[in-house]
Parts: sequence; structure tokens; C-alpha cells
Amino acid sequence: MAEATKPVTADVDMTALWRQIAIPTLCLHGEDSTLLTTKTCELMATEGPKATIIHYPKTGHLPPLLGQDIADLEAWILKTKPTAATATATATATAAAKK
Repeated sequence: MAEATKPVTADVDMTALWRQIAIPTLCLHGEDSTLLTTKTCELMATEGPKATIIHYPKTGHLPPLLGQDIADLEAWILKTKPTAATATATATATAAAKK
């Protein structure tokens, strides 16, 4: 039980999983986050699903989704509008990854 409550201190490389994502992806990045660095966001924008990154100054790991950030999220969803083809591509990629 004590092991489960220990803080995570080592980095976890999620690159391989990230590259399998085949749908439009948005990252709302709090610039003061100690978990998700700006450098990692830059990689997320160039690899895998090539995420759209929106940076929020003076914000920790997760923007509160109460003001401009919620408006940004809504605008991105309306612009992106996933399609049935996107869902099929995602299901195919997921099935291939499980093999």
C-alpha cells in the first residue's frame, strides 16, 4: 500500500502512445505547469496527431476552464468537428496497436 502513495518522481515516456493517436488533438497548456513543459508541447505539435497547443500564461498544469480557455476549447471543437471517417481511422489504429 505504501508503494501506491509514493509520488512519481521519474519521467514517463509516452511518445509511442502519443504517435498512435489518429484524431484531432488539443492541448490547453498552463505555462507554469511542472508536469507538462513547453518543450513537450512543442513536440506534441510536431509528432503523432500534431496537436493544436494553446498556452495560458500564469496558469498551472490545468487551466480552470472558466473563461477564455473554455471559449478556446469551444472554438476548437467547432472548427475541428470529428467525422465518422476520423472515428473509423481511430478504431483501426487502436486495433492495430493491440496486436
